[in-house]
Formats: sequence, C-alpha cells, structure tokens
Amino acid sequence: DRAAEERDEFELDGPPELDEGHFEPPPPPPVPRPSRRTAVGLLLIALALLMFIAPGVLGLDPSTGFPLGILSIVGGGVVLVLGLRDTRDDDGPDDGAVV
Repeated sequence: DRAAEERDEFELDGPPELDEGHFEPPPPPPVPRPSRRTAVGLLLIALALLMFIAPGVLGLDPSTGFPLGILSIVGGGVVLVLGLRDTRDDDGPDDGAVV
C-alpha cells in the first residue's frame, strides 16, 4: 500500500530531479483606502437605492423619493467621474497606451 502511495506521489509531482523550484508570488499590496470623494459618491448612490426601495425609511413619499433618487444617482456618478485622474503626461512619444 505504501508503494502505491509513493507511485501516485511520483506521478503527480514528477521525479525530484526535474523539480525546478516552486514559484511563490509576493504577497499582494494592501488595498488602498478610498478617498473622501469616492466615499461620498458611493454613499450618494447607496442613498439613491434606499430612496427607490424604501423611501418611507427616510420619511419620504414614493412620488418624492423617486426623483430625489434619480438626482442622487446622477450626483454620485458625477462625483465619481470627477474623481478620475488624468494620467497623461508628456514624457515622450513612446509612453504606451493611455486609457
């Protein structure tokens, strides 16, 4: 039974002389904290969803909550788009694609 386990291990891992080393990538960098502008934009969008789903929680009538929700989504989108950075620098003619 032990010989079968060794044979299975040999088939999966290959012979030890062919082992070229195991690559372990470095740990990923920490997730950056969102800026205040990003947090405000996401908060406005979340508030809009609340106005659509349950306007009564905020003390609003559904006929008032819907237009305010639309305005809140548009406002949150505008805040997020304005937070995008323009990374184009004139470093030279061959700086690669800029998206």
